[in-house]
Amino acid sequence: MSKEKNIELEDFLNTWLDRNMEIYGSILAEWEEYDVVKPVPGAHVEFNCNDCGKCCEFKNHWVWVYPSDMVKWLQEINSEKIMPLLLGILFPVQDHDDVIGYGLPSQKSIYEKFNQFIKILKGSKHKQLVLRSILKILAQLNPTFNKNSDYCIFYNYNSEQHCLIYDFRPIQCKVFPLDYPQFTSIEIPKNLKDKYGTYEDDLEDLPMCPKETYKGDPLKGVMVNEDERDLVAMEKANYLTSYVTKDWQDTDISEILIEIFSFEILNLVEKKNVKK
Repeated sequence: MSKEKNIELEDFLNTWLDRNMEIYGSILAEWEEYDVVKPVPGAHVEFNCNDCGKCCEFKNHWVWVYPSDMVKWLQEINSEKIMPLLLGILFPVQDHDDVIGYGLPSQKSIYEKFNQFIKILKGSKHKQLVLRSILKILAQLNPTFNKNSDYCIFYNYNSEQHCLIYDFRPIQCKVFPLDYPQFTSIEIPKNLKDKYGTYEDDLEDLPMCPKETYKGDPLKGVMVNEDERDLVAMEKANYLTSYVTKDWQDTDISEILIEIFSFEILNLVEKKNVKK
């Protein structure tokens, strides 16, 4: 790719990120001003994650990677060797509300999709090489990588917290399961209901965490602290940003990222070490 083309892509990416971050900041400020995310009234149950890894299994869900996650990864691009990989493995995703975003794929999906793309991209040896390199890096980074696994590409049962990117994990990973209605209550004030609507979550729909992670009945409400509620507000603001910026969803940012960082990704293979 020519230097001019790379500059053009970087300019578009920066403009896209700036727009998203501006909207995200305004939504988050409003949610914080009105204290929208509150603890569940009367909650007295405690929760402690036991690292079961169920949230890392992507059979029926994925993990969103928001523009704010991308910005943080980009800020570390020159200091953390793994960052080009993180920016090169995002998949476009769409939820039941037709909101389009980007997510971390499972081991099975990235193996199948990338091999499918490699066959399609016969006219671009460079792109084929980059995709093959990503699969090779993932196999180096994650010795338990399995092309038939529904677990996240960075899930490794033998690693600490079972996550190979724990320090850099997306905010949706950090917030789970705090955004469930048994943990936090979303109360939209009257003057914001036209803008944000109402939240009517299913209180019977518990997160996939095993019962031994709770000290008490989670349906009676789980205690959360202020920092945890702040995380929920951040995650909700990120999601709402994706909803508001629908007019910017025609361009696939994942393709742009992989093009911009293709040579950095290839260098990771040469170094044979993508850890910090």
